[in-house]
Amino acid sequence: MWNDKRGDMVGTVYGRKGHVVLVTACQEIDHKNRLMIGHSAGWELRKAMLAKTNVDLAVYAGKWVKGLTRNLGKRPYGIKVFKKARMGLFQTRYYYYEDSHETLIRLSATKLLTILKRYPNMKFHLNYPGIVFGGMSHNRVEPILNELFKDVKNLYIWQYYEDVEEFDD
Repeated sequence: MWNDKRGDMVGTVYGRKGHVVLVTACQEIDHKNRLMIGHSAGWELRKAMLAKTNVDLAVYAGKWVKGLTRNLGKRPYGIKVFKKARMGLFQTRYYYYEDSHETLIRLSATKLLTILKRYPNMKFHLNYPGIVFGGMSHNRVEPILNELFKDVKNLYIWQYYEDVEEFDD
């Protein structure tokens, strides 16, 4: 079963050996060929990469997405792990200003499952997909995660404390 974590994912694990940070992303690039990155874990990772390596995540990933989009059109990429940078993208939507899609989350999670099984000694950290800026509730996303990641131990799915939904009994 995947591991539920709370707090600052990027600040806690980015740059640590044996850890890969995955952030939810779209497929849209702007007029400067940069990947459109929201104000969540992707934004935090972008700031951390700039500070640590002087590499802009939006430019770095934008080059890859631009080349891919020429070949795929609107077909999704699902997931991309940049091994040297120990980070990656987990696609939840096509365009920046739209809500996340369950089908994209399922596709990305299925592809991630293959990677998790291939690298059982690596720890993968993902911000909770589809919620907050993605416009989805935990009730729609959690069943997908539970179904696909029921047998994995090397995946940690993070939420900021303020992102945690409160439930009344």
